Amino acid sequence: MRKIFISSFLVVSVSMFSQTVSDLKFDSNVIDSENSYVALQKKETDTKYGYGFIYFDEMAGYSFRSLGDLAVENGKLKVVTDEFHKSSMLISRIGNFNLKTAKLSDDVVKKLNLESPPKWLGNYKGSKPENEKILDRASKLNGANNPQLALPKLLELHKNNFKTEALYFELIFSYNALGKFPEAEMISQEAIKNKKADDLIKKNTSTH
Repeated sequence: MRKIFISSFLVVSVSMFSQTVSDLKFDSNVIDSENSYVALQKKETDTKYGYGFIYFDEMAGYSFRSLGDLAVENGKLKVVTDEFHKSSMLISRIGNFNLKTAKLSDDVVKKLNLESPPKWLGNYKGSKPENEKILDRASKLNGANNPQLALPKLLELHKNNFKTEALYFELIFSYNALGKFPEAEMISQEAIKNKKADDLIKKNTSTH
């Protein structure tokens, strides 16, 4: 509520016009919007759309950095920045992966004169190999009780022969959480065969 209050009363118009409001299609999920500017759905009584940037923080997981609002003027969008967003950072850790946002196209980003990619994103790039980054994302998804989103990432890693102890653990977790117990058992046996099974995997496998 504090954010809404500040955004409503400390408004300063900036920037350029973009395309029409019809360009906002609220059909993008969080994962597919990583490293992208997005607009949030608004209530019917609101006059502006909140907007920001979705990225992945290796420590905190998928995150949304609020950057201000998109106002509608003569059927077109323009960036509106309040004093709070000028002087402070408002970051939300994303827990609802069913959230649908409108991913701003490259053309809209350009017309809004938004920095792409934003310089601050470099602070979250990380130095891990790409496979480890994908595994981190899948692990965060499993931890947020979204195994159905984690599983495709894990299977792709497995297909590409990235078979670490951590990968096997997350893959077994996803299968079990989805009720796919035969698949979980098969992966457990494979982990043991490849000597990539931790004590928990060995214990659970031995009880079947």
